[in-house]
Amino acid sequence: MRIFSWLATYLFVIALPVFIVTASVRFLVNEDRVASYGFRENAVSTTMGLPVSELEKVSRKITDYFNDNSEFIQIDIVLDGKQTAFFGEVEVVHLRDVKALLGIIFRLSELSLAVVLTYIGTAIFFRPRKSLIDLTREIALSIGVSSIFLLALLGYVLFDFDSAWTQFHEIVFTNDFWLLNPATDRLIQMYPEKFWETATLVCVSLIGGQMLLVGGSSVFYFGFKKGWLINLHKRTRRHRHSHHH
Repeated sequence: MRIFSWLATYLFVIALPVFIVTASVRFLVNEDRVASYGFRENAVSTTMGLPVSELEKVSRKITDYFNDNSEFIQIDIVLDGKQTAFFGEVEVVHLRDVKALLGIIFRLSELSLAVVLTYIGTAIFFRPRKSLIDLTREIALSIGVSSIFLLALLGYVLFDFDSAWTQFHEIVFTNDFWLLNPATDRLIQMYPEKFWETATLVCVSLIGGQMLLVGGSSVFYFGFKKGWLINLHKRTRRHRHSHHH
């Protein structure tokens, strides 16, 4: 029975940061303002010769595609009086690969949330009251360890984003369809590397903020229950009293 308890704890410690990361990615992927900001910040309208409103329409269609069941994306625009496909074949295949990756991230988000809620629910309703202290310790451990990895990743990304971005694509994708031509491929014109650098920093900031909130709250509760805060307050008062005398 004890081994199952350990396994459940380890699973929870892993699932909590996985949920925070995947939920943050999912939120940003589905947030229209992220793309709109990127278009304006990187002067994409000027580069492509299309108004921002048109770019935002295409971006929304891409977001819808990531959330529907179709295999390939189909976006047509009118150029010189002729209806033509917005993306070329290579871009369409790459977007299919991106959709497959996001599908894994979305499922991980749902699965990790189920694990986290089940574990916390079990701790609150089916275990002794003392288990809340154990729970906060486990949360603090989970957030603490994952924060070290996050800081290491952030350091690498800030040091050399170009290399990190290339390695990410080489690890995640099994083909080279992600090697797009900025001169001819609209997908990379819409979302240049600078866009992804900013988006990555925003994503890491969002993840870091949540980890700080969750981890900090856990440490505060743990310290309160263990009496650390009361002892600290008593020591501060004694120090002030002795200083005055």
